[in-house]
Amino acid sequence: MGHIGYGVRPSERLKGCAVQMLKIILQEAGHKKMHKVMVACHTSNTGSVRVIESCNGRLENIVADPNEKGETINRYWFDISL
Repeated sequence: MGHIGYGVRPSERLKGCAVQMLKIILQEAGHKKMHKVMVACHTSNTGSVRVIESCNGRLENIVADPNEKGETINRYWFDISL
């Protein structure tokens, strides 16, 4: 549903790894001449919401997850400029 995906193993969570990964991925997207990228996560995944918002993701909307009944997905955009 988004352009970027990443994961952090449980033993490394809450150490800032996801924020650093997302920042590096966004830099690489800029090097590849991508001007906008989308990152999405489940609304209930508060850790991912915090990571995306701390990296200045702009919430576009919240949509129903077509694969999980009752679950919603936050869709964020990043404007990239180097």
